[in-house]
Amino acid sequence: MPVYEYKCQKCQYEFSQFFTGFNTTGKLCPSCGETEALEKKISSPCSIRKREGASSSCEACSTKNCSSCGA
Repeated sequence: MPVYEYKCQKCQYEFSQFFTGFNTTGKLCPSCGETEALEKKISSPCSIRKREGASSSCEACSTKNCSSCGA
């Protein structure tokens, strides 16, 4: 399931949003409620493979706020 990162151009809030399937309708800034001024950011996918000795499945992830990993 895809997780997309956005930046609201109205309030500058950055957030991730999880979508079931590839239907990305219903985008909404959780900070100000804006729906039109959202900029989709380019992000790298988070690995869900657990690294040996890692305490979580996303310890090696550069994002550190991937909602699919719970980090």
